[in-house]
Amino acid sequence: MSLQLPSAPEKVEPNTNAPQTPVNTSGMWKAEWTDETKDEPIQQTEHQAFVYIAQQENQLSATMTVSVEWPKGLTVVQEQLTGNDRGISGISKWGFLHTYVQQGPSHSYNLDNFALELTPELNKMIGHQYDEKYKGQATFVKQE
Repeated sequence: MSLQLPSAPEKVEPNTNAPQTPVNTSGMWKAEWTDETKDEPIQQTEHQAFVYIAQQENQLSATMTVSVEWPKGLTVVQEQLTGNDRGISGISKWGFLHTYVQQGPSHSYNLDNFALELTPELNKMIGHQYDEKYKGQATFVKQE
């Protein structure tokens, strides 16, 4: 009687689209981004924000206080965001509610959305901010 073993399996490449283990991004972050209008002529508007992120597994919720300095005054908005964490491969957050703290010259406020990647040091997220009218580069830096 001879024992015959099955042949070795073929090499399997890792699935890069597979969900990754979430990284804990809870805590206070300082965010900055510059909106650019999608229409011509391009106008730029600088935003600064403090964002408190709470995380449970890969689900994120955040409160963000945004300041925008316009030529005719300051607008301050508090925005609620929700999102998910796909590990180092990306963080997505979407605004779903806002309240004016100081309306200033602003007539309306478009809810912010972010597509970010966490740096290997886990202390910075870099990516894009976008809404229905604007797009821009965004940076979030973890506060100690």
